[in-house]
Amino acid sequence: MKQADYWKNRFTQLEEAQNQKALDYYSTLEDEFSRAARNVDKELAAWYTRFAKNENISYEEAKQVLTKGELSAFKMSVEDYIKKGKTLPYSDQWAKELERASAKFHVTRLEAMQLQMQQQIELMYGYELDTFDRFISNQYKAGYYKTMFEFQKGFGVGFDVMKLDDNKIAKLIAKPWAPDGQNFSSRIWRDKNKLMTEMPSILTQATIRGDGYAKTTKLLADRFNVSKSQAKNLVITESAFFSSASQTDCFNDLGVKQYEIIATLDGLTSPICRSMDGKVFDMKDRRPGITCPPFHNRCRSTSCPAFNDEFELNTKRAARDPDSGKTYQVPANMKYPDWEKSFVNGGSKDGLEVLKGGIINVSNPFQPATSTKEAEEYADLIGIKANYEGFNLDVANMVNKELTSVKDLFPDINQTLTSVSKYPKRAPFVAAYDGSRKEIRLTKVKTKDALSEMKKAAERNLSAGFWSTDEMEHAIRHEIGHAIQHLTVDNDPQKLAKITAVIHDVRKQLNHRWWSMKDTAENMKAAGDTISYYALKSEGEFIAESVAEYLAGNPRDTAAKVMKILLEGR
Repeated sequence: MKQADYWKNRFTQLEEAQNQKALDYYSTLEDEFSRAARNVDKELAAWYTRFAKNENISYEEAKQVLTKGELSAFKMSVEDYIKKGKTLPYSDQWAKELERASAKFHVTRLEAMQLQMQQQIELMYGYELDTFDRFISNQYKAGYYKTMFEFQKGFGVGFDVMKLDDNKIAKLIAKPWAPDGQNFSSRIWRDKNKLMTEMPSILTQATIRGDGYAKTTKLLADRFNVSKSQAKNLVITESAFFSSASQTDCFNDLGVKQYEIIATLDGLTSPICRSMDGKVFDMKDRRPGITCPPFHNRCRSTSCPAFNDEFELNTKRAARDPDSGKTYQVPANMKYPDWEKSFVNGGSKDGLEVLKGGIINVSNPFQPATSTKEAEEYADLIGIKANYEGFNLDVANMVNKELTSVKDLFPDINQTLTSVSKYPKRAPFVAAYDGSRKEIRLTKVKTKDALSEMKKAAERNLSAGFWSTDEMEHAIRHEIGHAIQHLTVDNDPQKLAKITAVIHDVRKQLNHRWWSMKDTAENMKAAGDTISYYALKSEGEFIAESVAEYLAGNPRDTAAKVMKILLEGR
């Protein structure tokens, strides 16, 4: 997978998730609209049943004043509406309208029906007004935090994120962003007032024409459907804007300089989105509707960071505590809820490796591949020609992850490591480095339990003092260590002399004179307390075992000394 494709895929998936949340929220609004439409239809049916002659109600009949009994029943309904208003989100305007209606002594049949219709409209839009700002606020928060999560997981670098300020978000979402100068709240009020006016008018015109129940209810239902469509348009467009706004803020906080437009290309793609797809802009030129989404109503486009090889992830600018806060290694398989708990809500970082520095120079995010072909494409991204044919996918992903980690420490590792493949025949070892081919070859990589077998082998060898760690990645890290040896030591006599001195001190401490596979178990375990018995075989194995221990995290003094020498001047 190419680097640009990685970010496109991640941010496309993020936008799809945000769009789905918008559709889920709209579904709740749709339920409210449908409930209101059903209640209006129910009231209308009862109205026609009570007052219609030959299935029709004339305008003159509709304008007749309610009888004493009908007025009493109407007032009971109004009083019930008023009581409900104490717990439901009525507008002040509607509350006053109900108070006036309850005090009237002359109410026509048409007015009574119109008020019942308007009551349902008030309830419907009251729910939307009451929940929309919370929905948009959550969309902004999710957009910001999940964008931050994708960066941290992609670069493998975690740090505590500043908690978003609810007051600032409230001010942001209240601020109009469209050219018409209206925010979502004013648009809801506009749509509500329009429906409040038009629905009674539709009923009045129906009675003037002498329309029957079937025709009238269809006219009202059609108008409800227009309002539902407007609500969907508002939900999706506002969600798109605030998702984009949260992305803008997160990009700025992380020091992103450029971004690329990603359009959803299908039969529904608009001409403007199709023309904008793939275009790259500077963050300083980011303008909603012009250089970033949403470009139109119900826009499905998004954007992703556009990196060059010199991009620096600015962890200090976005961190909760930039002076004292730590950075951590974020596993590629970390899930969002776990990340949010650890880095947004201040939860435990147990099990996460601490990294050094606030500016992380990384240009190669690791993401597990979903096929061996994709794993080969990812390896190509970091300069490795991998042949993963016949590999268990988990093994291929494990190798790629380790190659990515070492690439960050030794960006020029491709001078001595250019390929990875399967060893062509059966062999007693797990992996081997061929310096002449600049290649690492692995064995026993096909079986389903290949990783667990590697783990068991590492545990056995550590227990015997033969290897320096018990991790399943030990063999691949060890062979990477040989590539690092060829890169850093083979042509640098001074570094070799320093490492030789470290080896001499260890051998002296252990009273080690010669290396043999027939040495005593006691001697092997003694060596394992310092580095490993295998490390004592030669300078190359000493370096490789030190690298393997260092890459595993929390290296002991000997491995740390060797890595310090290897990293000198870098």
